[in-house]
Amino acid sequence: MTTVTGTTATESTIAKQQLTGEIGQIALTVANVNQALQFYRDKLGLPFLFQPSEQLAFLQAGSTRLMLTTPQGAGNTGANSVLYFKVKDIAAIYSALLASGVIGEREPQLAATMPDHELWLGFIRDPEANLIGLMEEKPSAQQSERRVKTLHFSIDIQAPVQTVWQRMFSDIGYRNWTSAFCDGSYFKGSWQQGETIRFLSPSGDGMVSHIAEHKPLQFMSIKHLGFIVDGKDDFTSDKVLSWAPAFENYRFSETADGTRLEVEQEIAPEYEQYMQDSWPKALQKLKALCEQN
Repeated sequence: MTTVTGTTATESTIAKQQLTGEIGQIALTVANVNQALQFYRDKLGLPFLFQPSEQLAFLQAGSTRLMLTTPQGAGNTGANSVLYFKVKDIAAIYSALLASGVIGEREPQLAATMPDHELWLGFIRDPEANLIGLMEEKPSAQQSERRVKTLHFSIDIQAPVQTVWQRMFSDIGYRNWTSAFCDGSYFKGSWQQGETIRFLSPSGDGMVSHIAEHKPLQFMSIKHLGFIVDGKDDFTSDKVLSWAPAFENYRFSETADGTRLEVEQEIAPEYEQYMQDSWPKALQKLKALCEQN
C-alpha cells in the first residue's frame, strides 16, 4: 500500500467533485464465482451481464452493477463487500486522492474489455481499512475500428400501433415474423430498458444484447454486444470486436391507415446481403400477423 501526504486545493477539489456521484458497482467476495452466479442469476433472477473469467462475473441489480469475485487479496469470503464509485479520469482522481492523504491500495488498471468500453478499476482504503473501489468505463479502442453498415427498412401496416407493438415483441409474434431470418428463432429475457436479452436459434447459438431504450408504442433500441456460441457468451473475439456494439432500432408512428414501422440496423458488411433479402420478408410476415382478425 502507498500513502502520499501533502496536497493542493486543486487536487482536493478534484477528488471531492468526482466522488459525489452514484455508486456504480458493489462487489461480493465469494469462494466459487460460478456457484454464486447460479444463485444470483438463476435463483434470484438478477440479469446477467458478462463473465470475463472464472474469478469474475457481473450482474445488474437495478441501476447498480453487482460484481461476484474471488478474494484476490481483498478480504475473506462471505465477510465483506466493496463499494465502487464511478469516476471520470480514474488515473487523475486516484493520484489526487493519494495526494490528499488517502491510502492507496492498488493503482487503476484494466479489468475487463467489452465491445463498447473498457472497465478500469482502482482501490483505496478508508480510515478503518475498508476497501473502496474506483471505476471508470472508458470507450474501447476497438470501438473506433468498428466495421458496420447501417440498413433501413420500413412498412405500412393497417393496424393500430398497440397491435403492431404487442405482436412484434410477444413470444408467439416474435417467433412468427423472425422465422424469415431463421426458422425456430426465439428470445430469452426482457424487452425492458437496461435488461439483457438473448436472441437464439434452435441450436442455442445467437446474440446477447441489452435493451438500450424502451419508449412504449414509440421506440425500441437493441444494443447487440456479442455472439452466443456453444452456450457461451463471446464479447472479445476479433469477429465480435469488428462490429460490436451494433444497434437495431424500431420506430412506430401512427398513420391515417394504421402504423408505419421503420427499422434501422447496424450490421457487419458480410451480413448485408442476407439482411437485405430477409428483412422485407420478415416485415411482410409481421404485416400479415398484425392485419389478421
